[in-house]
Amino acid sequence: MTLLLAFLGYIVFASLFTFLVFAVDKRRAIRGDWRIPERTLLWLSFWGGSPGAKAAQALLRHKTRKQPFARRLNQVIAIQGVIGVLAFTPAGAHLHDAGTTVVQRFQEELATALPEPSREKSLPRRFGPGS
Repeated sequence: MTLLLAFLGYIVFASLFTFLVFAVDKRRAIRGDWRIPERTLLWLSFWGGSPGAKAAQALLRHKTRKQPFARRLNQVIAIQGVIGVLAFTPAGAHLHDAGTTVVQRFQEELATALPEPSREKSLPRRFGPGS
């Protein structure tokens, strides 16, 4: 339970921080000042700030018409959804177990398919110590 609360606290902090960074970028856009790079905004969203990013898009009407950015932000959220499913659900644990089984089978097939190393006497060295 403590880990879940810590995770939720992190998400809230990251979302608030990301929202503030979006707000600063919006103010800079209005003033015509130097802007915060889109890459930075997307990284902040990826590392837990996507709820704040989506809230800033809706409340501040920022980065809504710029389609490549909006699409990338939605891709970040989709990636986070997949990571969440894999990390926090029984389905993710089942997929992990299935993936482990597939890898083990592949390793077994590879071990039987490869020929045994040759036990023939190696050729003498031509150069270096002992030649």
